Amino acid sequence: MKMKYRLNHFVLGSLLIFIGCTSEEQSTDNEETRFEEIHSFEESSEVVISLNKGERWQANLETTEGIGQMRTKMDGFNQDAELTEYQLLSAELSADFALIFKKCTLTGPAHDQLHHYLLPMRIYFKQMKSSDLEERRVAFNSLLEWLNEYEVYFK
Repeated sequence: MKMKYRLNHFVLGSLLIFIGCTSEEQSTDNEETRFEEIHSFEESSEVVISLNKGERWQANLETTEGIGQMRTKMDGFNQDAELTEYQLLSAELSADFALIFKKCTLTGPAHDQLHHYLLPMRIYFKQMKSSDLEERRVAFNSLLEWLNEYEVYFK
């Protein structure tokens, strides 16, 4: 089962090749640099998420909990909210997203697939800050649907 999503291959490839998950021992400067690089991707190319020979990838507990926290925040949100509330939600979700990256302990193909799954979320966070209410709602619903896809690919 494969899903295609638009991302910049060059930036994503660079991230996956040159940037591993952050360990507790890495310096704050390295974390900030990596986080900025994660945020710099563009949505102009495809990324494919796949299963592990038909099975879900094993994720670390912190990632699964982080995704769960994001889903809980989304479930409790009123889509008729004002722009400032969408912006606040987007900021909270972005912070959860950053924490997932910080606590990532995966390596190899599971790590790569997790990054394929996580990076498209940045598009939704950005769109949720739009001045257009309909665009915010579409982004909200797309992100909620995407968060629900986590269990398709990871356990």
